[in-house]
Amino acid sequence: MASPTMVYKRITQRHAPELTSLQQLYEQAFPVQERREFEQLLQLLDEPDMHLDVAVVGTRMAGFYIFWQFESFCFLEHLAIQPDLQGQGFGQQFLQRLLREAGEKLVLEVERPGDETTRRRIRFYEGLGFTLHPGFDYYQPPYRKGQPPVPLYLMTSPPLTDAVALAWLSRVIKQQVYERF
Repeated sequence: MASPTMVYKRITQRHAPELTSLQQLYEQAFPVQERREFEQLLQLLDEPDMHLDVAVVGTRMAGFYIFWQFESFCFLEHLAIQPDLQGQGFGQQFLQRLLREAGEKLVLEVERPGDETTRRRIRFYEGLGFTLHPGFDYYQPPYRKGQPPVPLYLMTSPPLTDAVALAWLSRVIKQQVYERF
């Protein structure tokens, strides 16, 4: 059976009606060390490189993603689907839409595999054509002062095998997504 149709909406205003549901899912889906304070996220709505899209099914927000569009690649900062809607193809539809929109390279961070949930997440992305780069030592800069960096892996689509290119992507993400804010 096909998944219900999702309608996508770009959030550009601090008073969008979807923000209450979005905040609940954002804070539920990501540990505090892997996300911004919600008020800080709202301040970024004015940033021309940052985009926040929600997917609505019927009258309900099914999920969201936050991505950064740079000149030569797109960085997916967060993607979350409502827990009771996971496994129904919504995440796949959402990510395929972003892959079409990104055009060139799409880069994302993923937790290092330590349990079945993190391994399943990696398999999900690999099933959509992403390549995991476990040989590249990547640490997400902290979102909050005084916190340590978070050890993660980068995944790319299309595959990227050049360590110099991975290092360059890592620097751009660190400077443009984390250190600027």
